[in-house]
Amino acid sequence: MELTVIGRAGGVGRVGEACSGYLVQEGQTRVLLDCGAGVASSLQRVCALESLDHVVISHWHPDHASDAGVLVHGRIIQRILGTTANMLHFYAPASTPDLERVGKADNGCASHAIKAGERLSIGDIDIDFMRTRHPVECLAMRLVGRHTGDVLVYTADGALTEGLVEFSRGADLLLAECSLYPPTSGEAPGHMNADDVAELARRVNPGTLVLTHLPFYGRREDLLECVRTRWGGCAYLAGELDCYGVGAAAAAGKGACGEGACHGAPAAGEDACAGDAGDEAPACAGERG
Repeated sequence: MELTVIGRAGGVGRVGEACSGYLVQEGQTRVLLDCGAGVASSLQRVCALESLDHVVISHWHPDHASDAGVLVHGRIIQRILGTTANMLHFYAPASTPDLERVGKADNGCASHAIKAGERLSIGDIDIDFMRTRHPVECLAMRLVGRHTGDVLVYTADGALTEGLVEFSRGADLLLAECSLYPPTSGEAPGHMNADDVAELARRVNPGTLVLTHLPFYGRREDLLECVRTRWGGCAYLAGELDCYGVGAAAAAGKGACGEGACHGAPAAGEDACAGDAGDEAPACAGERG
């Protein structure tokens, strides 16, 4: 299994930066997780829009779903041009407003409601869902390669809970939202700060940790440094168009590169995560400007 980060920003991106969007590939199966602002444009730097037929949306906040309509218009144009006859399938929580309107067959699209506790099978990937602690219905995702057994867990948005810890166990790659700098708490808004992510990683011990849903303010490297002071595993800040091997693909050093960096498993005695953070000391106790 391979993961490519299409967008990594939470809430609002920095100049030229897309919000949440993650392309997962297992064998011939390709699935986009979330499609926030700017994702439809950035996605084309990795693959043609007509090669994408499945979009799974964690929740209906703009930084995770606003480009759904853009992808619909893209599919309408593609069908007019005859570049694809395939349907574009959207999967989103049952409470999603206008879900049926997004997936109109006349537009070459279909919509499907997903629920916590259910399993969705798309080609070579099985996806399980868990509701997170967030102001609207939001679903964390656990993706398992049907032939490889590779496990990718995407936390989506939500505060740290025991349920999320249990849901994340056994992850080869943990894609975790890291929206806030400590000591700002994410409990009330339903998000995690760097301390929360470190605690989640410490208890789950994933093969690789990727921090995403990053704030547009402050020095993001401080988030990574804060996590590393509390957990000694391999951790990265998500980079746009960076790709990561998951499970067997990581061991083989594989990644379906776009224009970003490729990350596999570290060689013996090598710290594959070195150099991701800046040279300044971490600021775990507060924000940096």
